[in-house]
Amino acid sequence: MTLDYFKDKLFEMMNESDNELNIADINATEQENTFTVSTTDRSQFEIECRKKYYWENGYDIQAIIPLKRQEGRFNELKEARK
Repeated sequence: MTLDYFKDKLFEMMNESDNELNIADINATEQENTFTVSTTDRSQFEIECRKKYYWENGYDIQAIIPLKRQEGRFNELKEARK
């Protein structure tokens, strides 16, 4: 899942909620990957979104998993990076 897709869905969820949080306004700042959420009692909250990567022995695990499915491709990549 991409960060942009996640942010779009999060915005939709906050915007279409039953307003249990009493959200008055949502301001998205694309460049900073943040949302500023204002509530009806004038409180403001900032939500920062970033994708977490899982590293193992210097490799991004999320990028390697599909390569492991291709026979021998993971070992080729591993040898090339040495």
